Amino acid sequence: MRILVTGVGGQLGTKIFTTANHEKYGVYFDNFLSGDNLERLNLIERENTISLIKRVKPDWVIHCAAATDVDWCEKDKKAAWDVNVEATRNVVDGCEQTNSSIAYISTSFVFDGSKEMYREDDATNTVNNYGLTKLEGEKIVKSSGIPFIIARTDQLYGWTNHPKNFVARILNLAKKKEKMEVFTDWYNNPTLIDNISEVLLKLIEKKCHGIYHVTGSSFINRYEWAVKISNAFGLDGTFIVPINSSKYNPAAKRPKIHMDNTKTQKDSGMKLFTIDEGLEFMKAHMEGQA
Repeated sequence: MRILVTGVGGQLGTKIFTTANHEKYGVYFDNFLSGDNLERLNLIERENTISLIKRVKPDWVIHCAAATDVDWCEKDKKAAWDVNVEATRNVVDGCEQTNSSIAYISTSFVFDGSKEMYREDDATNTVNNYGLTKLEGEKIVKSSGIPFIIARTDQLYGWTNHPKNFVARILNLAKKKEKMEVFTDWYNNPTLIDNISEVLLKLIEKKCHGIYHVTGSSFINRYEWAVKISNAFGLDGTFIVPINSSKYNPAAKRPKIHMDNTKTQKDSGMKLFTIDEGLEFMKAHMEGQA
């Protein structure tokens, strides 16, 4: 199978590109990478994006590239729309011309948090601009007529130093002996990067289609998560300070969204880890990590 991964250089795109056991091509933008079948491209450039897809002729495009900083998306709505909607439109249009399938990485923030738990067929309703742009991307994918997977996920973590990687931030601050204020009112379904990459590739290999919640199996607030990280790695957790997010008045709302991943585990035949299992996986793969 031939796959084209967008967003190589980001957490998920990098992991999928490096671990997929297929003929693979990668697109990146804000990192300068070297290697076979890697190309720098701004996906907002419509003709160049379509031209690349027509040249590669992939069986699947795994579209990981996105603007994921929730507050930035709230503050610069035009730029967020360009990156998350227009670039997705360009990728989908390229796929239509090559009869390629697409796996589109989406978010739990397509929901508003008014339900106790969300399944794939629940009605969407966004409360922040990031969720809105990703939902618009979903609509483009679904209306295209090409075979698709929409993979909604949440709070990726693992052995990366990406600034959005919560586990890496906790471990780095512990080394520096710096205090970290952590919100008690932000809830997530933390998702191990290695786990989601493996599960997503399995869904693709099994020719699954439709919407999937590809998230970890724990639902936890940030402070509780931070304490678990501290305990798992034998840290002195006194540097973790619990606070309410209202202290900082962030630009974007963070709804409390609990994702049901039952369908994903059933169709992939694979387990999505709890936070405890994910941290144990990280501990077992510490060798050579910063």
